[in-house]
Amino acid sequence: MSQNTQKPKATKSEPGTVRRATDLALDVAIGGAALAVDKAVDLAERAVDRAGEAIRHGEEQLERASKQARDKATEVKDRAKEQAREAKQQAKEQVSDVKHQAKAGLQDPDHRSYEDRTKDELYTLAAERDIASRSSMNKSELIDALRAER
Repeated sequence: MSQNTQKPKATKSEPGTVRRATDLALDVAIGGAALAVDKAVDLAERAVDRAGEAIRHGEEQLERASKQARDKATEVKDRAKEQAREAKQQAKEQVSDVKHQAKAGLQDPDHRSYEDRTKDELYTLAAERDIASRSSMNKSELIDALRAER
């Protein structure tokens, strides 16, 4: 297996050709590397832009969720206040009913609250107290008229 592995001798014109070829190869390699770097920088910039968009989107979602939570808390608080006001009003009405019933003594021995009575029972009480327009009133209106009559 004998092959001739010796390089041929260079002529005078070959060193300049090799240098030009080497320079050209370096220029091509540098140009290719510069293109690769430009491409990598472009991809990195796009990744940074997308990350920024994702962060802004996350911040917007967080702000919306926070606002919804604040709105819901306010709604719950307002509903609780309204329920407390209604309970307080009902308690006042029941106390008023008890006081009125105590005043009525023998006139109204039934000690149930107005809400616990039937419309017919309330109508009878309204008739005994001569409340005007009682025939056109519903149960709620009869209760209000009986309370106002005191």
